[in-house]
Amino acid sequence: MTEEAERGSIEGQHERTDIHVKYVAAFAAILVCVTVVLYVLVWGVFDHFAARVSPAPARPSLEGEPQVFPSPRLQVDPQQDLEQLRRRERELLDRYGWVDRDAGIVRIPIERAIDIVSEKGLPDFGKPKEGGGTK
Repeated sequence: MTEEAERGSIEGQHERTDIHVKYVAAFAAILVCVTVVLYVLVWGVFDHFAARVSPAPARPSLEGEPQVFPSPRLQVDPQQDLEQLRRRERELLDRYGWVDRDAGIVRIPIERAIDIVSEKGLPDFGKPKEGGGTK
């Protein structure tokens, strides 16, 4: 290859002029104009819809009623809650009471139930069904 051909191919690989600033400025101006027009358009649409919305009716005052939050509630004092639960369960285990009065089912204290079982033994529940599986 000759030197002239090599020089021509090398010179053809770069831009011969700088960018045209007027085109970049025109693009920026058009972009700003479109942005302003869209801003005004969206503002007008929001203003139009805001005018069509009726004001919300006044809610009645709830000062007299205590506010009760729906379940599940946060546990404020877990230790106290656990003590109350254990106290209620202990009362159920240590006292007589009706489970179902119509059916004649009563609840007896756990210590009395243990004494009865130790005296009489457990009732005979019969032989398990063949197959041994439970469903």
